[in-house]
Amino acid sequence: MYQINLKRDEFEFDPDLEVYDDLYKGEKVLFYEVNEGVYLAIDIVDENGKNKIYYPDAIIADSLEDFIKSFLTNPGLINQLD
Repeated sequence: MYQINLKRDEFEFDPDLEVYDDLYKGEKVLFYEVNEGVYLAIDIVDENGKNKIYYPDAIIADSLEDFIKSFLTNPGLINQLD
């Protein structure tokens, strides 16, 4: 995850990440690459102990816990996001 957000290694010159910089303005971090150039993000600051999950700008879960529970119930969830 840190490689994506710090733009290291293969992410160093990834132009797709500039879109997320503009979209999230440092308020979210990318944590999962859905497919090439498309990422899930999580809020840095929690709200009532929860950090929302975004795909790209749509809220898809109120917390990482909710997202993981949804994924465990529906393993195809990631593929349904596109």
